[in-house]
Order: sequence, then structure tokens, then C-alpha cells
Amino acid sequence: NSNIETFFRLIRIALGVEKEFPFQQEVDWNQVYRLAMDHGVCTMICDAVERVKNQNEAFNIDEDLWYEWVGQSMVKVMKCKAQWNDAQKLGAYWSESGLRPVVLKGFAYAQLYPQIKYRTSCDLDVFLFDDWERGNQLIEALGITVNRSYYKNSSFQAGVLNVENHKFCSPIRGGGNRKKYEMYLQGLLKDSSLEKINGTALLCPPPLFNVLFFMSHAQYHCCYEGGINMKFVCDWAMLMRKYSVECEQMWADFLQACCKFGMLQFAQSMGQVAKRVCGIPIPYDCPVSEVCDELLLSEILTKSHFPKAKDGWWSYHWELIRGVWKSRDLINRFSDQSVARSLWNMATGYLFEKRPVLD
Repeated sequence: NSNIETFFRLIRIALGVEKEFPFQQEVDWNQVYRLAMDHGVCTMICDAVERVKNQNEAFNIDEDLWYEWVGQSMVKVMKCKAQWNDAQKLGAYWSESGLRPVVLKGFAYAQLYPQIKYRTSCDLDVFLFDDWERGNQLIEALGITVNRSYYKNSSFQAGVLNVENHKFCSPIRGGGNRKKYEMYLQGLLKDSSLEKINGTALLCPPPLFNVLFFMSHAQYHCCYEGGINMKFVCDWAMLMRKYSVECEQMWADFLQACCKFGMLQFAQSMGQVAKRVCGIPIPYDCPVSEVCDELLLSEILTKSHFPKAKDGWWSYHWELIRGVWKSRDLINRFSDQSVARSLWNMATGYLFEKRPVLD
């Protein structure tokens, strides 16, 4: 509808893809605001709306709504700055002890946006190569409690920042192909010279790792963990713009890996959705699939299969099963496994691989 189209256009204005915005009186700014909040792009859309206001003398938005919007944006910007400050301190602390903290996802992607504040993060995901446990011990030496209950990563609180220290970059439980993919990702990190992020001790992954890790993370969230929002779409648009067509071989390797690890259709539909929403050209071979592309965009906008978290072991896992069943159409179209196979792998992985290891 027109409000969603307005939302998309505001994203393109914030990203610098569009400059003109013909004002429309019929825009429901309450709905646009709600979309911006629900999809994690509040600050980015707020900046775009301000530009539209400055371009249109007749622009009319409810004053209370606008003050609330600006206030929410300011809070998120201040929180982002505080989190980034704590992330730099943590990176320096680990680095001084000889560790190499590689940033996964959020803070690495934020550097690609026109302004870092546009890409707020919920936490800091890091990978320390073979020093996972040493990293945990160094944090405990500061008197901070480290939670090691999850096989894939430990977690702790560093100031205002929630940190996930990854033992594995991706989920490896539930099928041998996942372990092969994890070894492939770690190989990309170990075989590359890593650059520091803005002169900090935090390291940025190489291009091929960045695009592959994003795609597998987004696919997993989309199919198995309640869906993805427009922040994922904007991240992918920024990655496509960063590496563009100049990285022709990298994109060829990306498609080859997507085909090998069951992500090809999802990667193609993500490209089409990012182009549709953000206006960024797709730098890799990406045929249109109207059914798959529209399904993905619709699910991103509605997140209709989002499972409700409940207390208790049985309630929690029952909701996970229900979530997988509700997203069966996504799994059938965007992964290399059937719903039945996915549920089987989840069950056997949980029962027989409490603490999985790489071969």
C-alpha cells in the first residue's frame, strides 16, 4: 500500500539512492513510524522524514508523533554510541592480551552505512579463533560472569553491551553439512589478512566471509528463528553496494558456496528484495522468481510465523516446533531441507550433540 511504498522511499532517501520526494497528503505517518520501529530502522527513517519536512513547506505530521519519533531516535543514537565505546574497550583489552577479536555482523555492517548511527546493534558478536575459552577467562578475571550454557557461544555483559563470544561462527548442530560450512567460514578468516575497524583493535572479516555469513545468518533467522526485518534487507543492500560489481570473482565464489550449502534461492530472493526496497543494483547473477521474491518480502513485512517465547522446557521447545511448522513454506523454498528433515535434525542434534565439535 501507499504507506509501505512511502516507507521504502524513505529508506532509499536515507541511503542516498533517492533525493526527491513528492509529498503526499494521504500518508499515514503513524503507520510509517510503527514500521520504522518494528523493523529496526527508526533513526534512519527519522533522518529521511526530516529531509522531507525541509523540502515541503506544506508537510504535515502530528507534532506529538514527531517529537516521540525524534526522542526515540536520540535514545537509540546515544545507546549506540555507548555500546560502540564499550566494544572498543573490550577489543583493546582482548588485543592487549594477544587475542584477535573479529567482529561478526552488526558493528562490521554499520561501517557500510552513510552514517553509523543508522545501523543500531543489539549486541556484539565476536570470534576469537582458538582462544574462545581464554577470552572467557580474561572476562571472568574482571569479575564479570560468563554464561557458557549455549554450545555455539558464551555471553556476558560488558557495560551497556551484551557480548556473544562465538566458539562457532554458525550453528553446527543438526547435519554434517553445517559442520562443513563452519569449517569453510573459519578457513576464510584464517587465510585472510584482517583489517582493523576504524583504527580500533576490532577486526573486520574479509568480503567473502561477510557476504556468506550474512546470508546464512539471515536464512537461519528467516526459516527457523522467527523471521527477519528490514534491517536485514538494508544490511544486504549495503553489502551489495560495498562490494559491487568490481568484486566479480568474489561474487562468483559466493554463488558457488550458496549452491553448495543450500542458500542459492534465498540469496537470489534477498538480492531482489534489497533491490526493490533500497534501489541498490544486484552485483551477482540473480534471476527473478516472482513467487519466491514476493513470498520473502511479504514474510519480512508481516513476520507472521514469529514464535512466542514461553517459560518451561516443553513449552519453549513446542513453540520452536510450531514456529518451524508455520514457516514450512519458507523452509521448502529457501533451504535444501524439507520441514520433516529440519525437525528431525533439530531433535537428533539436541539429543545426541549436546556439545558438538568440528571433525
